[in-house]
Amino acid sequence: MPKTPPTGPGRDAIDQWLAANRMPSIEDLGRAVTAGVLADDAAPRPARRGLAQQLPEARDEASVLTVRVDLDGTKPIVWRRLAIRSDLTATELHGILQAAMGWSDGHLHRFWVGPAKRLWTGPHLVNDLDEHEWDDDASRVAGHEDAVEVDQLLRRPGDRLFYTYDFGDGWDHSIKVESVRSATDDDPPAVCLDGRRACPLEDCGGPGGHNEIVAALTAGTPLAEPLDTWVPPEWDPSEFDVDGTTNALRIGSMTTEELMGLWESERGAVRTHDAVTELVERLDLRDVTAIAELTHAAMTGDRARETSDSEQLGPREVGALDTRAAVRPWQVLLSMAGKDGIPLTAAGWMRPAAVRDAFVALRLDATWFGKGNREDQTHPVAELRQIVVADRLLRKHKGRLVRTPAGRAADGDAAALWLVVARGLVPAGADSFERDVCILTLLHTAAGSRVGEAVWVEIAQVLTRAGWRTDLGQPVTSAQVWRTAFHVIDRLVWATGSWQGHLLGVTTPTQRALARAAVFPLS
Repeated sequence: MPKTPPTGPGRDAIDQWLAANRMPSIEDLGRAVTAGVLADDAAPRPARRGLAQQLPEARDEASVLTVRVDLDGTKPIVWRRLAIRSDLTATELHGILQAAMGWSDGHLHRFWVGPAKRLWTGPHLVNDLDEHEWDDDASRVAGHEDAVEVDQLLRRPGDRLFYTYDFGDGWDHSIKVESVRSATDDDPPAVCLDGRRACPLEDCGGPGGHNEIVAALTAGTPLAEPLDTWVPPEWDPSEFDVDGTTNALRIGSMTTEELMGLWESERGAVRTHDAVTELVERLDLRDVTAIAELTHAAMTGDRARETSDSEQLGPREVGALDTRAAVRPWQVLLSMAGKDGIPLTAAGWMRPAAVRDAFVALRLDATWFGKGNREDQTHPVAELRQIVVADRLLRKHKGRLVRTPAGRAADGDAAALWLVVARGLVPAGADSFERDVCILTLLHTAAGSRVGEAVWVEIAQVLTRAGWRTDLGQPVTSAQVWRTAFHVIDRLVWATGSWQGHLLGVTTPTQRALARAAVFPLS
């Protein structure tokens, strides 16, 4: 007859070591040996379909649990203290943990049932994203997140639950109940009571990578490549805002109708581009208020005024001289086309003499190498031609680039050309990734954000939460956003009056006014 496994401090230490190394428990190892599944010639055993452990029934009376959430392995420790209702589902608790910690919800996650900490080997909950991918774990499934309430997992002081986010980086959270009280109807789903330190940067390599970054920033040591450019310059690992976290939790508990009402109140009576409203309707609920605030800043310039006077937004409509300077590159090609059009070669390029004329008129001799007389070797000219054609001002016809009706109407009229250029900043077509990237880039530009890596990271997180994924099902990356945003960046660079490469950074008042004209078109 098998002996009862040993208990006590020594057994606890063994359990902790096995769990830390993601190895089976002593009981599981014993069962495996008994069944012969560790032998080289053992036949595979079908997964058991019974539940791993029977959870208690949820009680009728709701409680409010004060819990502390520790992000395991972070030094100094990242933690939050929350007051949560016991009648929430585990799915709702997942959203609360994401908002409280500051994660983007762009990776898989899993709850591990306590009180023992048995990550990857103990009983766990499944959700819609992974329940069909872990058949080998079916014998340890304790239930589905949608059908399990917090009260079935945490009830008394000392009760523990564990939560893993991002199976690659392995962000493991330990949740422990500190106190319990009866709930009232006025108690919100969750409130942040306290906490320390900022959420780690996602995809930084887990706690180990996070700790290396924090240690370097704390010591003032320069970050090694590629972290020196990957870590946002304004990221402060010691920063934490209790009120801001509680607000994020409040937003997470609002209905779609309530959030859309908030969006409408923030936007006011100002008309926004249809693409903005369509994007907001697809956003993760937690992002609606943030985008509403960004839209408000784009209208008023509040974000720009928080930086410096030199970065403040100018008026909605810039002066006549600034307008003419901004649309000058478009006007150069329209003027060259004239009545007869720009002659093309048999291969479809502009002829050398025309390319040289554009090269000189656009003042590219100071910023571009070469003779400037071949379009295929003079990227700025070729790029501007593509933009002007995409803006439907020029088109190919019988071996020439000729003005379209819109091109003829705007030729020589800087104000009309300004509106055409503004419309061209938003790609045509609904529900496209490029359109969403460009709208968010334009909102940031109009709001006076410093357009760079921090903005690309933020946009990538927002679009990931909105449902966009790579072809391999991975979260959207900042590099993908940056490449896609060239539709906007290239046009705003040309709106300085000449080609200056692809650097944007701190935008000019004219560029910000043009972005505002794009996202807030005149009725």
